Order: sequence, then C-alpha cells, then structure tokens
Amino acid sequence: MARREVIVKADRPEQWGQKISKLSNLDLLMPPFHVWSTLFYDYSVSAEKFERALAKTLTRYGELAGRLVVPEGEVDPVVELNNEGVQLVYLEQSTVSIKVLQEKQFENDFVYHHFCEEQDDIDTASSVSLDRAFLLKIRVQKLSTEGLVVSLGFHYQICDVNSMYVFTADLCSLIRRNIFAFKESQLQIFKRCEVFKPNSDRIMEHPEYEIANSDATQQKWEALITDVAQNPRVNVRFQITRKNLELMKAEICIKHPNEVPVSTNDCIASVFWKACVKGLVDAKPSQDSVFQLACNGRIRKSVLKVSNEYMQSVVNFVEKEGADNVQFSSGHQTLDFSITNWNQYFDWYKDGDMGKGKPIKFLVVSKHLAGMAIILPAESDGLEILTGLTREQFQIVLTDDYIKKYFTWC
Repeated sequence: MARREVIVKADRPEQWGQKISKLSNLDLLMPPFHVWSTLFYDYSVSAEKFERALAKTLTRYGELAGRLVVPEGEVDPVVELNNEGVQLVYLEQSTVSIKVLQEKQFENDFVYHHFCEEQDDIDTASSVSLDRAFLLKIRVQKLSTEGLVVSLGFHYQICDVNSMYVFTADLCSLIRRNIFAFKESQLQIFKRCEVFKPNSDRIMEHPEYEIANSDATQQKWEALITDVAQNPRVNVRFQITRKNLELMKAEICIKHPNEVPVSTNDCIASVFWKACVKGLVDAKPSQDSVFQLACNGRIRKSVLKVSNEYMQSVVNFVEKEGADNVQFSSGHQTLDFSITNWNQYFDWYKDGDMGKGKPIKFLVVSKHLAGMAIILPAESDGLEILTGLTREQFQIVLTDDYIKKYFTWC
C-alpha cells in the first residue's frame, strides 16, 4: 500500500505535570502489541482538521504521545512523556466502496485483506522489540467513492478498552464540534496505576492466571504461538438480534432454572464457551458431557465476574506473586476461553460521529483472536460476537444447537 506518514504531537505538552508514568504489575502482564479498532464512514474529513483534533486530544492523553523505555538500572519499562508523537499513516485510496463492504457484510478476511497491514498486526512475544515503539498508530484511508476508514492501534499495555473508547470519543468530538466528549473531572488522567492500589483486602481465586516459573508453562506458550502460526484463524463474526437474544435467554431459563445466566455477558459467554471449546483439537472424549448443555453448573462457574472487588483482588494477587512470576493461563488448558464486552458501557456508533453522522460500521480487525471472543455493538439492533477459529473449529461450532437457532454469521 502506498503511504504518506505524519508524526503528530500533542499541541500543549507543557500542561503535563510529570515526565514519567509507571506501569502497574497488571499493565506489565498485558500482551505488548497493538489492538486495532476500525471505523468505517460514508463521508470524509480533511487531513488538516483530523490532525488538529488529534494534536489536541494527545494533550489530554500524553502517554500515547510518549515511548516505552527501560530506565538505566531497571528491569521494567515505564512510559516517558517525551511527546515524540504518534504515527499517522495516510494510505492510498482504496478500490473498495462502502456499497461493496455492505454487500460483503464487512466480512473479516475481506476487510483485513484490504485495510490492514500485516507488519502492524503481528502479536509480538517480547516487549523488547516494542521498546521506543509508537504507543498509538493510526491509519486513514479514503474509499473508492465518498467514504473513509479510520483504524486506531492502541498499545495494549497502555490502553484497556475503556481508555480506547474515551480517547476515540474525545477525538471524534473535537473533529465534530471542537470540544471534548468528557469533562476533565470524568477522567483519571495520568492515574491509571492509582485507580486500584495494592492493599490488605482478601485475594480470591484467580484461575485465569498461573505461576509461570516452570519450563512446562513456557513450553505451553510456545506451543500456542506455534499453533496460531501454523493453523491460521478465521475471524468469524456471529450476529444476534435483541429479540433472538431474549428468546435464547428465555429458553435457557426454562431448561436450566437453577443455572440461569442472569446477564447478557453470562448468556453469550456460556454459549460460546461451550461451542468454541468443543472445537479445540485436543478436547478429550471424556469431556463430552460438559458440552451437552449450554449453561450447566460447570460452565456457569467458568464465567468470571469482573467487579471492582475482583479487580482489586487481581492487583493484590499480582503484587503478592510479582509480575515476573505470573502470566495468563488462557490458551494453556483445554477448557480456557475468555470473552470481553466492548459494548456494555460504550456507544461506539454515537460517539464515533466525526461531524456528518455515525460510522457505518465499527470493527475490531485482527488475525489473533485464538481462545477469546469480543462482544461488539451492531450498527442496528443487536450484538456481534467476533472470535478466531480454525476452519475445522468453525465447522464444529456451527453444529451447536443454540448457535444454529439464534445466530447468523459471516
């Protein structure tokens, strides 16, 4: 893809009250790669207007304009607020139109082929290669007819989903009406590590983490990385209407009155946990009984509630064990499966308006979704669930009764 690269810096870095932002132990556990959120529009905005709004937004989110560095004599990286800027790349105008994308239903492999760059999207196993790398990378590309694609790649050790959302909402609001979407008082500026501090609260069980001080654990990670490389995942987007979601929940309530998933999260998680784990190639025949019902007790217990109490416990757990000794267990064991909700508290469509209307589509575009699913908002009524499966796993998942009955997919 032909490209023109611009480095955009915060317009008023003198407002920053600090030069260094430390990462918490929990931040250091996050995988050191960029997570891409992509918005499709049926109109364009000028480069000058976009860059001016981006520079103003970066003044509020100074860490993203900085770099990860390892101070002399230290082991763990910190963010240096040096205003070296973010990477903004303008790609050559696409040959694809909004109409074609809609006809293709924004099919993931089609979108990835036309609007992503493989070198930007590879999961990096070591943070060393990202030392001094851009913490925010943005790609902008005009469509063949009127329209625009904006992709924002956030470094995952710096931004969680909430941070990605508020940054995107503020950027779009500045483009649309030249004011921030959120008041200063609504944000925890430069205080990511201060929201949850280690304390003496009790530590719960944390099956999603394991103590990683054995050769066996490292071998499991290497096997997972090799498997993803040798067996490329197909990003499948499952869709469900609100009506079908309520019907599915009602059916589950009737069949399993003592194991009712009381939330949409629980309902979606239990169904996809069952369906996707069935597709794992190393699932043992003796576990077949686990998969007979979508919401039996064992699956119900697998749904972890991420409350404030739980997050505080995670911080205490990681602080106690040390960041070097703890890692995610997801992907190591046959029954592990994680689900994250990008829809529950956020309105990517309403707050993604850059001045002439909501985006036509919001997607998370990645080739690296093995062992997880992302709940996304649909542009119309309903939800979308994005997950990465091998073609063999996909065929197994399609045999699930609930998925056949209530979901469509592309």
